[in-house]
Amino acid sequence: MTTPMVSVVIAAYNAEDYVAEAVRSVLEQTMDDLELIVVNDGSTDSTRHVLRRFEDDQRVQIIDQENTGCSAARNRGAAASKGRYIAIVDADDVCWSEKLERQVELFRREPGLAVVGTQARMIDQEGRHLGVLRTPTGHDAIAEGMRRSMQFCHPTVLIRGDVYRELGGYEESYPTSEDYEFLRRIIDGYRAANVDDVLYDLRIHGGNKSFYYFEQQRLRGFLTRHMMDQGRTFDDETRRQFEGDLSKEQLVAQGICGERIDRQMVTHYVQRVQMLDRLGHRELAKDFMARADAYIERHQLEDWAQAELRALRSLRALRNGRWRRSLRDAMAAMATEPGVLFRRYMDSGRYTLHRWRTR
Repeated sequence: MTTPMVSVVIAAYNAEDYVAEAVRSVLEQTMDDLELIVVNDGSTDSTRHVLRRFEDDQRVQIIDQENTGCSAARNRGAAASKGRYIAIVDADDVCWSEKLERQVELFRREPGLAVVGTQARMIDQEGRHLGVLRTPTGHDAIAEGMRRSMQFCHPTVLIRGDVYRELGGYEESYPTSEDYEFLRRIIDGYRAANVDDVLYDLRIHGGNKSFYYFEQQRLRGFLTRHMMDQGRTFDDETRRQFEGDLSKEQLVAQGICGERIDRQMVTHYVQRVQMLDRLGHRELAKDFMARADAYIERHQLEDWAQAELRALRSLRALRNGRWRRSLRDAMAAMATEPGVLFRRYMDSGRYTLHRWRTR
């Protein structure tokens, strides 16, 4: 097979627990006109040993390299690919069997498309269903939303190979948000869509790096988006300027609105606590609540920030049957921000609204 329809690229770093399931989910696709390129990005665990069991499959190519980061590993895999389309799959996730076939069908129906994603169901370490993350399906809604935030579940995307190569793939100098940056470049010149069905399992677990480097990742995300808007990249001088831990004050000095940072940071903390509660990581959720409190105190935020946390505490207490605590926190939150309790309730529902969908 010299010219497969789809080249699937998996960048794997210390993924021994899940990479076999990810690989099998690709090899068991209903559309078998594919190749799979796994880039072992300098793993120090048994990832390479796990991958050996797939070496006899002629569709599989394994590339070993020193650790260079996810973006560089994906670009390395894409450079070795031969397919008309390039699929990006994460090493701890699972593709549903019809995923690639459904995406290729949409490309055939709408030849002007350059990238197609799908809806994704969240699962935990054991594969238990946590809910579905929804993304817009039409190009206009995607393009409008991408001005502000990601409108794809990134590891579901299937990208035209010629577009990937024309744009140069992921910007390896970006320390975070490189997926958003690349997809935004695609959207600037081409059309996009998301299949309106769940075709991918996105694994959420305590090992995700975003759980450990949460605040720094968010701050660097702000910086990256700001530099995108200015058409700047992370050259050597910029890297030196922002090396080490980043602070809110540095971002404000770059012209980023401090209130916007604070409001989004508090919202991110609240959403992460809700996610951890859904995963059953109570101690980690407690830790994130403490981090949110510390952020609010450190930056001396106004009452709206405390209202957000009181609303969250009220809903958590209600779920645990602590009615008096729930009512007390709810009243305190609504006295400051009348709509905050409703917003937090609706936000918690984003993880459970579509749990009825099954394989």
